[in-house]
Amino acid sequence: MVWDSVARTTVGNTGYAYIVDGQGRLVAHPDVALVMRGTDMKGLTQVAAALAPSGNDAVAVGTNRKGAEVWSVQAPVKTLGWRVFVELPVAETRAAFWMAMGRAGGLLLLGVAAAWVAFRFGMRPAPPLRAASA
Repeated sequence: MVWDSVARTTVGNTGYAYIVDGQGRLVAHPDVALVMRGTDMKGLTQVAAALAPSGNDAVAVGTNRKGAEVWSVQAPVKTLGWRVFVELPVAETRAAFWMAMGRAGGLLLLGVAAAWVAFRFGMRPAPPLRAASA
């Protein structure tokens, strides 16, 4: 069933999917109570942009119902006039980026330290120079 698929869909740690109809009302969402109330999602910038006559299908930065900034991508279900949205909080993507940068920086420092140690211990004193015989 559509609701089960949407409820099981996860993106990252806190991302989720939902479906709206042609008027912007929720059709499926992980929180079924929102669907049962017929929640209007047109107040979200990404939903409003997708429902506009131009039908923006690109990735958008918007806000979720809690006001957190999210990356949002959507695709139309043309036969039903629905739109499927998948959203991931921007904070989660930024945290993953900075963790990767920290790991890369740590590996770089480790490589520089290993090169320095190899240089210091690899240096051997040169033998004394002998006078050239004429």
